[in-house]
Amino acid sequence: MMLAMVQLLAHADQRFAGFFRHDIPYDKAAAEHFAPFADHPAVARYADLSQRGISYLAFYDAVLHLGPPPDLAGPLPDGEATLLGGAEQAEEFRGLLSDFAKVSSFTYFYDQTETLRQPMVADVRRQAAALNIVPALEEYLGAPVKTRYTVIISPFAEPVLADALPSTDPDGIPRLTSVYGPEVYKGKFGYRFGTRLGGIWTELTRIYLNDAAKPYAARVEALNRLYEPVSGTCETSWYACVQRHMAFAVGARLLERNGGSTGREMARRWPEKYRNFGMPYLGPLVERLKEYETLKNRGSLADYFPRLLEALDESALKTPAPPFHGGVSSVLDAKGPAIFILPPHPSPDLLAAADALQNRHFPDARRLTDAEALSADLAGKTLIAAGTFDDNAWLARNYARLKLPTNLEKRRIVFDARRGDAKPVEFTGKLGLATTALNPFDATRGLLIFTATDPDAVAATFAYDGPDDYAVLDGKVVIRSGIYEKSWLPWRLK
Repeated sequence: MMLAMVQLLAHADQRFAGFFRHDIPYDKAAAEHFAPFADHPAVARYADLSQRGISYLAFYDAVLHLGPPPDLAGPLPDGEATLLGGAEQAEEFRGLLSDFAKVSSFTYFYDQTETLRQPMVADVRRQAAALNIVPALEEYLGAPVKTRYTVIISPFAEPVLADALPSTDPDGIPRLTSVYGPEVYKGKFGYRFGTRLGGIWTELTRIYLNDAAKPYAARVEALNRLYEPVSGTCETSWYACVQRHMAFAVGARLLERNGGSTGREMARRWPEKYRNFGMPYLGPLVERLKEYETLKNRGSLADYFPRLLEALDESALKTPAPPFHGGVSSVLDAKGPAIFILPPHPSPDLLAAADALQNRHFPDARRLTDAEALSADLAGKTLIAAGTFDDNAWLARNYARLKLPTNLEKRRIVFDARRGDAKPVEFTGKLGLATTALNPFDATRGLLIFTATDPDAVAATFAYDGPDDYAVLDGKVVIRSGIYEKSWLPWRLK
């Protein structure tokens, strides 16, 4: 919650991904109390790190590893420090956060606003108590669930966000801590805890499988050939990727069986949604678990693990490659053939920017004019398109097919309203936009677009080469960057 105060002062709802504001008393109280501290160095540092492409999830994970405010005792583990740019940078940010907590009297504010938080907490507790969470999972796994689970609700977090952090309590018992965001459903702010069930069951199943699946490690490794198509999006090892697939399959089945109408709706969409997130084998595993559910004296899920591995093997030839899922830097690092699509008469600045980008990243790329690209075979290629809708006919003709939440008008860039926001996000002026998309002729390959509200602003957009999915630039200065929700088309702003 303390990190959210820094995000609020950095106007993260307008500039970065993953932070939301709502018309509720707690939001108003926070804005009033912390407004005098908008110039604190922690606020500027958060904005700087975010503009460099550090994910809001990395900030959450880091803060959850620290002690309570105001001291925020560290240090951070190596993994979390690396996500924030290294040990030195992470420690500097931790120190700034701690100072912010002290000078802004965060603990005083937190204590004084308990009555505003209590109704939200009580509502989530009431919903959780009415749900058959752990018994349902134990019955399905055929084994006891020993992991403890803590949910931290934040009215500023992404709607239905569930960023889970595993840890171990002093007594050796595993614990999962999750940040959970609200949503506006049918016009009403609140938490529908049923939307969190799938995530809880999935995360608890992953911890169970960490040990339960170890006897089958060699058999998992024998299927390692399935890892290459998903290695960039599904964990850092094939073994972990398999565990992720298995756990999500269990979560989907429990949602279908025990999640009510909300759960059933979510379960039906999971295989398609998570196929786009590095889990193309999820659908066959969900189907194989239906067999597991019919068995008499079925034992535990660990006993059935070999049959799930067979489903993986059988699905390999039937499973299409997942769509491209990276940000701008991922497009720039892509291997294989690439094509630049430029206006027929690019300005000297645009031509120089394209030359520099091609020399750095795609020295063997082909150059096509917009007219040439309209009749070319673009499947199997990474595409880089530059220009405006007025001077690049290929971009003008294909932009609507990309299903992006971004619209360019004369001297105006408008993003569709984020889930949970009532109004679209709008920027006015002579601005540039760098954005990723799917190659409309081959979704497994990325498309990178450099465009602008004015032809003279296009060349400067080549300055953005960070990890985010999009960036709005004033000249070469990023004024907003972030990621898209890519579960399915059309993409949405996060």
